[in-house]
Amino acid sequence: MRLPDATVRLAELMRKAQGRRFRWGAWDCCQFAARAVHAVTGRDPREIFPEYRTRAQAEKIIAECGGLDSIATKALGDPIHPSRAKTGDIVICDFGRGPQPAVCIGAYC
Repeated sequence: MRLPDATVRLAELMRKAQGRRFRWGAWDCCQFAARAVHAVTGRDPREIFPEYRTRAQAEKIIAECGGLDSIATKALGDPIHPSRAKTGDIVICDFGRGPQPAVCIGAYC
């Protein structure tokens, strides 16, 4: 369920994210995707996962959950076909560093 002002909230998140430095457990791809879900729906999926501060901790959580696809399904529900993704949806992409969550913002993630 999307909030009535989801587009505005997502745009504000994108503005705030510009120039932020990567930091495990605070500003990484999973944390950003979760913030986008919160902006769009008002629900924060991070509450169902443990906190982490290092790459090793993040990798352990991902492995224990069965991978990023499983984490996304647990947090967001069943996946949809990529052709149906719309602005604010979370997608799993590989930008050359392995799979990672990204936020759909139209034709780009």
